[in-house]
Amino acid sequence: MKSYAKQVYHIDDSKTHPGYKKYIITVVEPDGQENDYPAYGRDATDALRRLDLIIKEQNNNNMFLLVVMPSLIWFILGILPISWVLFNPNTFNLNDLQTIGSIIGFIFLGIFSTALFISKVEKFIEIGKKG
Repeated sequence: MKSYAKQVYHIDDSKTHPGYKKYIITVVEPDGQENDYPAYGRDATDALRRLDLIIKEQNNNNMFLLVVMPSLIWFILGILPISWVLFNPNTFNLNDLQTIGSIIGFIFLGIFSTALFISKVEKFIEIGKKG
């Protein structure tokens, strides 16, 4: 059995987006549980379509592709070459403080950019949940 919309209640017209209305949609899940979701649309059909897209996105939300994969790419493209340079005695002298500072700066830049990417992804997901 699939989930389906049981009831749609018109709550109010949107105050921030003219022409849109707020609905509360009661959805019956496959296990029989009923959940109420807010949805916005020009009419009830539009709100149902938008809610369907949001629920599908929540169910298919794969954090591996959104967070782990970019971090893994950053690790492969950044950390592995740095490790090779550090542990290859023919190319690197440990007394070179400028190189060590550059490597540490690159590592912190990668950590910062990964954290920023994760926060942007979370914000995008929250916007999608709100409709």
